[in-house]
Amino acid sequence: ASQKACSSSADHFELLAIPRHFDIDLKALEMSYKKLQQKHHPDQYATKTKEEQDRAAAESATINAAYEVLRDPLQRARYMLQDSSTDDGTEEYVIEDPVLLMEVMDLQELIDSTEDQDKLKRIY
Repeated sequence: ASQKACSSSADHFELLAIPRHFDIDLKALEMSYKKLQQKHHPDQYATKTKEEQDRAAAESATINAAYEVLRDPLQRARYMLQDSSTDDGTEEYVIEDPVLLMEVMDLQELIDSTEDQDKLKRIY
């Protein structure tokens, strides 16, 4: 991946070469993550210039952040929803199926009102 591909604004799915779906292949995600980390890990740049070391550290941090978001179902859902919003916060995607819409709204309400992490995990 190039420096641009690892920028902090890079799309997590593109960065980790994972199709943009909620249900992802976690083994493929992990393999892609490890491959990128091998290439961009700061230890690989120990004998390089300070600038290259700093860039590698930033790229590694971006890869780590993307992996952490995509491997966790709740964070992945929030990322996908946030990614579908416009700059003014309005949604671009409209759920037209009323049954699905109610289910999504009920789950969102449950998520927002639940502080117990174990209970949140059982939702999934």
